[in-house]
Amino acid sequence: MCAYDLHVRFNPQNNEREFTTLQKIATKLGFVGLAIDSPKPFTIENMHKPLVIIHRLTISPRSAGRLRFHVNKQLKLADLIVIHGRSKPIWLTAAEIPTVQMIMLRDIDDFTVIDSQVARAMANHNKPVEVCLHQLLTLTGSIRSRLMRVMRSALNHLVRANCSLILTSGAANPCELRAPKDLEALSYLASVPEDFAKNAMNLEPTKLVSQISVHRESHLSAQSRRTTC
Repeated sequence: MCAYDLHVRFNPQNNEREFTTLQKIATKLGFVGLAIDSPKPFTIENMHKPLVIIHRLTISPRSAGRLRFHVNKQLKLADLIVIHGRSKPIWLTAAEIPTVQMIMLRDIDDFTVIDSQVARAMANHNKPVEVCLHQLLTLTGSIRSRLMRVMRSALNHLVRANCSLILTSGAANPCELRAPKDLEALSYLASVPEDFAKNAMNLEPTKLVSQISVHRESHLSAQSRRTTC
């Protein structure tokens, strides 16, 4: 199986040397690919093969009204379009937009939005849900306990609806990366069943990356035809 971390918050062009370190650590941890969250397209001269690098763009809309407009505007800038929404209307609208490839849950406010209606919408539209474990890794004490309680409730709805889950680290530097098995084990604290956790690190990200690869190839082919004409 192939493991991907589809949420790494890092700008390669700000520090290319550290990005090389990030790639090497990711490979040693057992990842075959990373999605780099960057608001702008980037080019990388020193790629650590055979690691797959995907350009991710996270959109945090204030309302659902112009969500489709914002998504269409950003389509040409990234390989992976992710919505970070904190209201039910945003989630339900994002579920219906085909070009939104994933929706992210990261903090307490995000998880509190999830109920059975939202979970069914995600499942019915085959929309993967990212469970970013960064705060579970970094918070301590009562705040962490509260986050875990809210996560359990939200993830219970998503698992019951048979949603596609994808686990990510949300790492901002090489030291914050965690091995696939560590992320799986951490998700057990939020009551994610073992089979869901394994699929969330391997099967579901692999399916999404395959879709991105097909989109890349069709886009390059269209560009080639326009150039030829």
